[in-house]
Amino acid sequence: MKSFLNSRYEMGFFTPLMAILLCGIMLAESGHALAKTQEIPQEIPQETPQESKPETTMPDSTVRQEIYYTPTLEDILESDFRAYEPQEVKKMIRHLIREGVDFGGGFQSSPYDVPPVYSLFPNLQSLHYNRVNGLFLGIGRDRMDWNPRSNLFSIPNVQVHGMIGYGTASREWEYSIGAERLFGEGKRLLIGAEFYKALGTQDAWRSGLTENSLTAFFAGYDFHDYYRQEGFGFYAVQKVHSMLELSGSYLSETVFSAERNTRFSVFGKSSTMRLNPPIFDVDGDGAGAGNGAGAGDGAGAEQISVSEIDQVTFGVGLRWNPELRLLTEALSAGATVMIESGDTGETEDGARFTRYEAQTMVFYRSGPGTMVSWRGMAGTLTGDTPWYRQFHLGGVGTLRGFGFKEFSGNQMLMSNLEVKFGVPSRTNDWIREGDAYLLVFLDSGWTQFTDDLFEDAGPFTGFSSFRTADLQHSAGFGLGSSSFRFELGWPLTGENDGPSLMIRFNPTF
Repeated sequence: MKSFLNSRYEMGFFTPLMAILLCGIMLAESGHALAKTQEIPQEIPQETPQESKPETTMPDSTVRQEIYYTPTLEDILESDFRAYEPQEVKKMIRHLIREGVDFGGGFQSSPYDVPPVYSLFPNLQSLHYNRVNGLFLGIGRDRMDWNPRSNLFSIPNVQVHGMIGYGTASREWEYSIGAERLFGEGKRLLIGAEFYKALGTQDAWRSGLTENSLTAFFAGYDFHDYYRQEGFGFYAVQKVHSMLELSGSYLSETVFSAERNTRFSVFGKSSTMRLNPPIFDVDGDGAGAGNGAGAGDGAGAEQISVSEIDQVTFGVGLRWNPELRLLTEALSAGATVMIESGDTGETEDGARFTRYEAQTMVFYRSGPGTMVSWRGMAGTLTGDTPWYRQFHLGGVGTLRGFGFKEFSGNQMLMSNLEVKFGVPSRTNDWIREGDAYLLVFLDSGWTQFTDDLFEDAGPFTGFSSFRTADLQHSAGFGLGSSSFRFELGWPLTGENDGPSLMIRFNPTF
């Protein structure tokens, strides 16, 4: 049986890990009360002896008041903008079974439920552990924190944010400092700027930041690849409506390759700590150095071909239903589109690239205690793109059952389908919060390198050659709750090396 990174899984090795992590998380977790459905009774007009009041036409049914429920899409589009309170958003997240150590829990991590341009900036937490920084100790306040009551020296709607910390393995200080301000009567526009020198990753969508720190520290499995960023940037976020959000950013920075500086883990073996791949290989071999599920040293001295890139990056993002509000009693859906344009012309052998990525998620309650969840992603890269910005599928959070980042390309399609079965709530038919549930899943994905995309091309170039037979598939089942998930997945295509067991502390999406 394979483990996370295609090495042999050893149950004895994970026994103390599971005892410590699961007990700690379950003790820390507090119960959450579900929002109860309230009914407003119909008012019956009363007549007085002096005069008769005009007859009032009453609605045919009672009005349901649930803070996580939006009656109709038409009502949403006609209503005034208002920001949901964090407690209300968490109630919606729990109904969609999206709670974990990084999603709506006590360690809510930064890159989730934020505008897509957020992760163009350094996005690691001020307290984390990975194979580059080791144990990183810092303090900070996050950017893009929509706080309508913020003030700085009596200047309304202004907020300062930043971070400072030290990596015990990298032996480097990291920092960021910035400010942002809300504009407009409705405070729907946020504009900010930031200077930074810190570590970043593009893999936070695979596994949560807190989750990844736990698996790296205790078991030696670090599922993220890293790079250093130094520069400055500006950003703006416009909440056009409660269902629509636009964002944009400009960054001028130097991106550096980061080396692996530690192999330490509490229970794991040092060999499970992969090399951290280079950001760019001028011969196009960057993927070979960091791809692999392999646990050894791999490329060794050939790891870094280009150690730094000077680039200017523009980003534009759009989110529809960013808070995944329920559109009906049984349906929620959301979508994100991101376009990133980079120019590395200041670097030797530099080039321009454009990255297009779209994602949609649907959550449907098909029956009492049964929920169907689906995520679809598509992406295209044009130009000569650095390896760390290419598309990589395989392993945790993507195609479960395959090797870590087994498939790479400048085009990508991916589908994750899950069906969960649990005990229905007494107040509604969603799976009862906090209870365990069973799930089955089917993952499908496709990547390819299209030569035409290395020249000037559009986002749809190359997709005409796609055939459904080109998809890679994996399937499996699992047991989950709001604290943990056990998933067992098998590849259905390619070389089947047996199942992979994944222990997660977040949902896949």
